[in-house]
Amino acid sequence: VGTLLPSTGVAAIFLDAESRVKGFTPAVADIWPLRSSHIGMPLEDIPHHVLEMPPLPEMTFLLTRETQIEHEVQTRDGRWYHRAVLPRQAQEGQFDGAVITFVDITDRKRLETRLVIEHAVTRLLADADTFREVARDMLQAIAQGINAQFAALWMVKRRPDRLSCFTMVPFEETAQLKDFQRA
Repeated sequence: VGTLLPSTGVAAIFLDAESRVKGFTPAVADIWPLRSSHIGMPLEDIPHHVLEMPPLPEMTFLLTRETQIEHEVQTRDGRWYHRAVLPRQAQEGQFDGAVITFVDITDRKRLETRLVIEHAVTRLLADADTFREVARDMLQAIAQGINAQFAALWMVKRRPDRLSCFTMVPFEETAQLKDFQRA
């Protein structure tokens, strides 16, 4: 396991029974910037790059589980990971800590977001008589789906060298929007 796991690209952290770092794979660096000097330190004392890291389960609770404990977490740079925490057994079969693995699911999360947006826009279009009547709601659905605070739909005017802002979210004009319109 010593050289096999790092070569797979799997991000993993190995903890002892007191939740102190026992080892880790290089791939974990994007989530938890661990160094060899962290060996023996409680994992909860080491800063990570996750926006909201669920707390680790108590080791005694982890032993009573028949399945791993799973969460989805997002890093500050927008990547998503599936986090799994499972008990780790020593060669003698005794419990000797936990293994935390992180699998990158960013592409899956992006696809899920895209499908949610597509569904919302399709429903709006299917129920509308005209594009004009649903344009703002469509833009709102897209903006919410990608967590945008501002979005605008620009249309080509009759003169082909001109664009005009058809609708925007939020609807209020801001100084930033006015600057953009002037540019």
